[in-house]
Amino acid sequence: LCGIGFMMGALALASFVLFLSAGQPLPPLIAAAPFQQAAPIPAPATPLPTPSPELVAAIPVMPLETTAPAAPPEPIEPQPIQPTVAAPAAAPDEPTLPAPVEIVDAPPTEATPPQPAPETPPATEAAPPLVPVEATLPPVVEARPEPELPPTATPSLPPATLPINSGGLGLTRAEWEAKRGSPAEDDGGALVRYGAPETGSYDVSFTEDRVMYVRFDNEQGQDAEFLEAMGASLLPADAQFVNSYSPALTPDMVVRVYKSQSLIEQLGIGCYCWFGGEPGTAIVMYTLVSDPESGERVSNSVTVGTGSSP
Repeated sequence: LCGIGFMMGALALASFVLFLSAGQPLPPLIAAAPFQQAAPIPAPATPLPTPSPELVAAIPVMPLETTAPAAPPEPIEPQPIQPTVAAPAAAPDEPTLPAPVEIVDAPPTEATPPQPAPETPPATEAAPPLVPVEATLPPVVEARPEPELPPTATPSLPPATLPINSGGLGLTRAEWEAKRGSPAEDDGGALVRYGAPETGSYDVSFTEDRVMYVRFDNEQGQDAEFLEAMGASLLPADAQFVNSYSPALTPDMVVRVYKSQSLIEQLGIGCYCWFGGEPGTAIVMYTLVSDPESGERVSNSVTVGTGSSP
């Protein structure tokens, strides 16, 4: 096959050389149109020249190589499989017991008591060095003198130009002592005592030389009717009863409220002695308790004062 191919290639080469020597152009190549049948190639106008014997003789021809046929494979003879038999396991060796040991009782020995371990004194830690602490004092603040406030002027009572028809409240001290006599006790305190407790005493408080408070005491218990009459006798003659009440915290106390126009004229509308009440108000108050012998509710004192609050 290789030789035939070589000869065909030699002939093609010889034809190409003849075309060149004769000056003939190569036949044009016609490309096949897509999807169209190729047109037949026209025969050349001049027939191809036949190569001369000299040219053919000049072209070497290689002899074809012959290949010896391969020898058929030798048949493989099956080999018989010999069964494998496991060797019998060897019998285990009998265990070898150790020789018996004869136990001989040893003579008793005294036990040695354990020796206490020597005590190790605790290690003493060195105290840290003392570091002096600097005391930080607060800044010194200079004391500033407080501004002096002008003294608060207490409103004064109007002068007693006209005498008041009263048994106690609103009278000047001279008018009171003209009726009750000189004081039995006067230590310069808030109250001045007139009379004796056995027959009836009066503790009086004067404000700007005017009677503002009177308490009548009697060792003998008196009923409510007596107490109300005694209290009314210490009020101005024109005092009119307004109402009565008992404070929530002291239900046994009786407070009777009165109002007097002569007190307003004597003490003034803006007097501090009204204590938040209406100007010209005055009260009579007493506390009733049960008499252990008679069982009646009695009291041994009655108090009168300006204002409407006890």
